[in-house]
Amino acid sequence: MKPPYSRLLLALLFLPLCTGCAVLQKILPKRKPIPKAERAHPEPERVGVIMLVNEDAHFVLIDTTNGTIPTAGTALKVLRRDAEISVLQCGGIQRRPFVVADIVSGTPAKGDVVMQ
Repeated sequence: MKPPYSRLLLALLFLPLCTGCAVLQKILPKRKPIPKAERAHPEPERVGVIMLVNEDAHFVLIDTTNGTIPTAGTALKVLRRDAEISVLQCGGIQRRPFVVADIVSGTPAKGDVVMQ
């Protein structure tokens, strides 16, 4: 037969074990989550579609109706069927939704997609 105080003895031994976790959480601070590193190369953003190409003056007119408007001097990529065709440099002339960009290299065409 078990002594009547055996349950009390087990409870007294078990109680510090249960509260130990709560006490440790107060003593040891929680670790702050490590912030995710910013991407070295951010995802390209769609700027718009080329509406006009003037090869003699080396500039294009970009329709930015559904895209972001880049700032003057920003380098832009021209894509045709997911292949880079040309490189542009955004000019200072901007009249919403149109932007003028200088042709740096390549041969862009009307309908090509411009990415930033």
